[in-house]
Amino acid sequence: MNEIVKRNEVQTECIDWAFFRDNFLRSQTGLAYKTILAYRTGINCFTRWIGKQDISRPLPDDLYDYQDYLQKENYSLFTQNLYMISLKKFFSYLDKPYEGQAFQAYVDIYKAANPQIRRPERKKHHREMPAETEVQKLRESLQEQGTQKSRRDLLMVDLALYCGLRVNEIANVRVEDIRQDGDTFKLYVLRKGRTSRNYY
Repeated sequence: MNEIVKRNEVQTECIDWAFFRDNFLRSQTGLAYKTILAYRTGINCFTRWIGKQDISRPLPDDLYDYQDYLQKENYSLFTQNLYMISLKKFFSYLDKPYEGQAFQAYVDIYKAANPQIRRPERKKHHREMPAETEVQKLRESLQEQGTQKSRRDLLMVDLALYCGLRVNEIANVRVEDIRQDGDTFKLYVLRKGRTSRNYY
């Protein structure tokens, strides 16, 4: 990642949103490319909207109007959430390197609006978890088979139930992801939205 560029002076009447957006995105190390792209898209949508509304100094109330705009334009709840999250992170970032400069007026938007930015409620999908007895029966059945395939399936079940891994995360596991550390073995897994691997 390139070093974050800083300006000595920031014009308050004509904000170069692209400049601050790009600095923000450069600062987001360790995130997956798709996550960075989602942040960029969310910020761009907001800056286009304030441009069309001829808003030179956005205020916290404008964020409510922006959310109403997203709803009227029939953006999905997932997209609305994603765009608002990207704004919260963007303004949170601006609160750090540009504090005390002429951009402070815009940094204050984050401080004022952060607790107020409302995320649309998504319908909760209640997944039924198998009973402990069912899990035990499944594990015993796989253990009794004693085949290489059944041992693999048993490991997949344990990773899902006891480590909380997603199906695609389990499917992407390779032999080289298992590494020995002293007397223990660690499985390194690339989690959703990250570029670095966690181990279990």
